This record gives sequence, structure tokens and C-alpha cells, in this order.
Amino acid sequence: MAKTNVHLVVIGDFVHISGENNREIEYLRDYTLIVDNNGRIGFFGRSNFDDLMQEYKFNHQQVMRMTQGQFLIPGLIDTRATAACFPIACTNMDKKSFDWLENCALPAEAQCFDPNYVNKIMQKLVKQMVNNGTTTACYLLSMHIEACTTLANITSKVGQRAMIGKTCMDRNSPYYYFETPDQAMETTLRLVRTLRSRMDPLLIPIIVPRLYLTTSEKLIQKFNQLSKDLGIYIQTTMAQSTEEVKIIHEMFPENPNYASILDAASLLTSRTILAHCVHITDEEIQVLKDRNVGISHCPNSNISIRSGLFDARKLLTHKVNIGLGTDIGAGYSTSILNAIRMALTTSRVISMERNDTTYKPISNSEAFWMATLGGATGYPHVSCRRVEIELANLHHIFSYFFPIVMPGNILMPYSLIATSKTQQFLCSEKFQRFLFAGDDRNMIQVYVAGNNIKCD
Repeated sequence: MAKTNVHLVVIGDFVHISGENNREIEYLRDYTLIVDNNGRIGFFGRSNFDDLMQEYKFNHQQVMRMTQGQFLIPGLIDTRATAACFPIACTNMDKKSFDWLENCALPAEAQCFDPNYVNKIMQKLVKQMVNNGTTTACYLLSMHIEACTTLANITSKVGQRAMIGKTCMDRNSPYYYFETPDQAMETTLRLVRTLRSRMDPLLIPIIVPRLYLTTSEKLIQKFNQLSKDLGIYIQTTMAQSTEEVKIIHEMFPENPNYASILDAASLLTSRTILAHCVHITDEEIQVLKDRNVGISHCPNSNISIRSGLFDARKLLTHKVNIGLGTDIGAGYSTSILNAIRMALTTSRVISMERNDTTYKPISNSEAFWMATLGGATGYPHVSCRRVEIELANLHHIFSYFFPIVMPGNILMPYSLIATSKTQQFLCSEKFQRFLFAGDDRNMIQVYVAGNNIKCD
């Protein structure tokens, strides 16, 4: 880092995932973070302020000192944001998974043929997500390429890091929302080329076959080759509901389980993210682990449309990478903080149902890991693998992009209760209160690549 190339200096308390154990939270007091004009980290640690100022040639106007009660955390990662369903969030919560898909999700996506409509709703969605601390999001929109490029325009302008894909269906689809395999391949390839031509490192195309039930083998083969040739990630759904599992077995009775069907289609690779995976067996979990597949855990939608309870503890025990997703529409919140809370609640419900004293529900730190490092590990994109793996571990001095979030004091009555004679909270206590009671009002500033992208 050029010593005169300082963009931002942040001083105060930091919360991150420990380097010694990447699922444990570490609290760092009175640390200094220096970011250069390219959004790269030049220094992170403790040192004499005057010495740093002399060495890195910054001035007091470039320094942000966090006040007492504030702290900095890594940016939150939403591994599945079903953007077209944002307008119908909090409605039709009485429907179950397949009923909701057919009668709510698909009609909502079909409306995205109008770029003006898409621009209006995506402006609101991206603003909400950024203000909730989501610095990176994987957006699944609709089969309309113009809608996807409109969303890309918005995320680029705001400065959020976005993975964007058009959903594809070429079988078992309604008459009003359907593509041929050649049409789906052509429009997907066009979107990939369009997004990559912008040379924006914060903008990443992905491939989205909605379900294996609704995507033909011919199209899957085309997508596999495209993913392999261009290093593009694929996100699809697996075993969200028991109905889905039943139908897939009826379609492919010769295969022993759902994972074997996807594996035979060469869909299970290190470039694949599977959403949900609620109803899977131990054998299938081992296959996902062996193929280094990532999972997007969407606890809010799983409960809201009664898909089932995802056993995060079991998959973490098998060392499967798990990130968190809002799955907005089926889920009613755009906040990954909500996803953290719902993941914790789901795991605790499972532990009560099992009535097994040896079963441990996931911890706060494991849920936070899934919201940060777990989501990053699921998308180790070739151009930013190092930063994504390390963005939740602030001990490392790394280059490329670094998203940060700065929560303020939690404005809840019980946050004012003193736990010590000094009337001050330990950093760990402040963080726990933020984890369970914080919201967008506590996100004072949200940084990506050294720039504050918090929306007014």
C-alpha cells in the first residue's frame, strides 16, 4: 500500500471471526483499520496513532473514531435474495411451498417484463438490504434479461456487491412463464456477457436453473458446460419440501435419492450453491460434502411457508459450507440479522424435539459465521477468493474489497440496564444485544471497498 494513498482510517472496537477457530467470535478493543483509495486494507491492528499517521501520511479529516457503544463488524452476506418476490413479502404466508411457488412466486416474476416496474421495486429492495448491513447479495430475479440488467444498474450505482442471475424454466412451467432450452441458454449467456463487459468487480453473473423439476436435462448440460468454461456459479434448489422430494423420485425412480439425481447430471460441484436442502439424508449430506457444494440456508422462508426445519447442526458436523439467505417473498424480512435469529430458533426447536441431551443447537457465533464467512466460503469467486474467505477475519491484512458495517447503540429499553458498576457494557454484551435486537437503525454506516453506501 502506498503510504500516501489513504482513503479511510477507522479506530475503535471490532467484532470478527477468530483466525484460530473460524466459528468463534473475537472482540478487539481499540484497533485501527486503514483502507486505501482502492478499497484495500493497508493496516489492521494496534499501534501508536502518531506513528501510523507519520508512516501512512493521513490527516485527521480521514480518521473516523467510533464512539463508546459503537463497534464494527464484517459485512453481512445474503446468499439467496429472490428479488422479484419482494413486492409480495409478508403476504400469502398461509400457503405451503409448492402452492406458494405456483400461485405467488411465478406470477410475481412474470410481472418483471416491465423495466420501469422492476426499477421501482429494485430501488426499494436494494436500499433496504444495504441499510440492513447486507454488503453482498446473491439476487435471483426473473427470466427477463432487461430486468436483470436494471437490477445490475441499481446495485452498481449504490455500490453493493451483487451476484445476479435470471431464473430459467423449460419444463413443468406455466404457459405464461416458459422458455425453450435454446432461449434460456441464449439469454443467460447474453446476461453473463453483458455483466462481465462492464468490468465492475462488484458485479458477478450467476446461472439459475430454478429446480431440476422445471429444468430439462438438455438445458442442465448446457449450463454445466457454461459454468465450467467461464467459471460461473450455479444456484438451484434441492429438497425444500417433502412434496418436491416425492415428485423428483417419481420422475427418476431409478435413482436412490435426490442428491444422486443431481450428481448424475453433474450439478454437484464446487461451483454449485443449493438452496434449502431441508429434507436430505445422511448419505446425501456426505455427497454434498464430498463435492464441496455450498448450501444457502433460508430459515425464515422454510418456516413461513412450512417447508420444514433445516438441521444446521448436522451439516456443520459434516463440515458442509453453509451461508444464510433471506429468500425474500417466501421469507418476510430483507435482513440477514433476522436470518441469524431464525436460524438460531430453528436449531433450538430441533433440539427440543429431539429430546437428546447430546444434541447441541448452533451457537450465536456459528450463526454469525454463516452470515459472514459461511456465505463467503460458498461463493469463492475466482477474482476475489482471498478477500471473501478472509472478510470475516480481520486479523489478516489482505487486498481487494472489504465490506464493513458499523452498528450504533441498540435503542432498546433493556439495553440501558447496567451489568457492571461502571455502567458500561463489555463488547461481547453489546454485540449480543445487537445480534438479537438490532436493526437498520443501528447500522450507522455501511462500507464496501472503502465507500459508505448507506442509503438515505
